[in-house]
Amino acid sequence: MLKKGTTLLALFLLVASLIACNGTTVVEDVSLTPQVPMPTSEPTPLPLTLEMLRQTSYVIDGEIIQLEDGRAEQAILEGSESVQQITLLDETVAFGDLNGDGIEDAAAVLTMDMGGSGTFYYLAATINEGAEHHPVSTVLLGDRIQIKTIAIEAGEVAIAMIEAGPEDPMCCPTLETSKHYALQSNSLIRSDLPPLLGPVWGWVQTTTAEGVFASNGPERYTIQLNEDRSYAAQVDCNSMSGTYILSEDGSTIELIPGPMTQMGCPADTLDTNYLGYLGNARSIELAERDMYITLADGSVMKFVLPDEFP
Repeated sequence: MLKKGTTLLALFLLVASLIACNGTTVVEDVSLTPQVPMPTSEPTPLPLTLEMLRQTSYVIDGEIIQLEDGRAEQAILEGSESVQQITLLDETVAFGDLNGDGIEDAAAVLTMDMGGSGTFYYLAATINEGAEHHPVSTVLLGDRIQIKTIAIEAGEVAIAMIEAGPEDPMCCPTLETSKHYALQSNSLIRSDLPPLLGPVWGWVQTTTAEGVFASNGPERYTIQLNEDRSYAAQVDCNSMSGTYILSEDGSTIELIPGPMTQMGCPADTLDTNYLGYLGNARSIELAERDMYITLADGSVMKFVLPDEFP
């Protein structure tokens, strides 16, 4: 009996051990299992709206102007009762991508009325960065102009407008023109003009309060602005060099004279007039193919390219 019981016990233990081996639980090492990343979606950029632009702050002539409902009013001078009014023109707003990131930005026209006869028009570019928007550049378009259309086309702001021509009174502009601006390093730059720097420009006339004073040959009175902030000028029979200071937006300029030859020029020379004009330069702009330099007293010099010299 003992032998038979011992045999049964051994057989039971053998079967139990086999079952235990076959039932072993295998735990998978999940650290070795490739992990598939869950797809993430970029937040949808908030579109710019007219109402956002009407509540934005803009920098005009170095001052921060905070609009409320598209308007702002502030003292011209601290403690002065005279105020200037800044208004965003709702009908002159355009939307489109200005910096190539695929997100719609905005361009808008604002006016500044200082209580006198002038009303100054400014173009402002606002960049949409998704969750926030930032005005990045503002440039002066002109005084008492008329905006016909504004659009953003191929990454540039296109404006059709009427402005005062060289012989128009400021009250009554008649010159129809168009301007294109591109955003370069967050600054609005004219993109539709011959380069200001590089070409030789010849002086043809100066429009003053007394009338038009014509030169006696644009080839005799020239100026060439170089990229290194130097300039070269032909002053009738003499040559002069100098340096210039140009504002970041390219609208204001100061010409600093340097050495000049001292040849005796013909009796009809206008060298003194020309030098006097250059010494009073305050602003500069290109219109179509001509260059204009405005002087401290409001007079305007007109320059043309060599292919228009007589």
